[in-house]
Amino acid sequence: GRIGGEEFAVLLPLTDLAAARLFAEAVRTVYSAGGVDGLPAGTKVTASFGVAARSGDETLEPLMRRADEALYKAKKNGRDSVRLSYERPETVFVPEPVKAC
Repeated sequence: GRIGGEEFAVLLPLTDLAAARLFAEAVRTVYSAGGVDGLPAGTKVTASFGVAARSGDETLEPLMRRADEALYKAKKNGRDSVRLSYERPETVFVPEPVKAC
């Protein structure tokens, strides 16, 4: 769905990061390889993608933030590319108490 301006989100249930990257690359290639109906001939269309995979019980908000950060990296690095978020949500480590013997 459209999330603002020229930005769209695609949720791919049961898809890992590698498969999502392949999907994004396929869509990007289709747009950059040819014309788009309704645009003047010779108009170059590019698409940039930020891809993130949900980790554990991560909620939608941090997942979208990571995908958005990856998208802006793609735009900053020349556009027409796919960038991945390898970041994982922070986990809280709680050490077990030391038992005296």
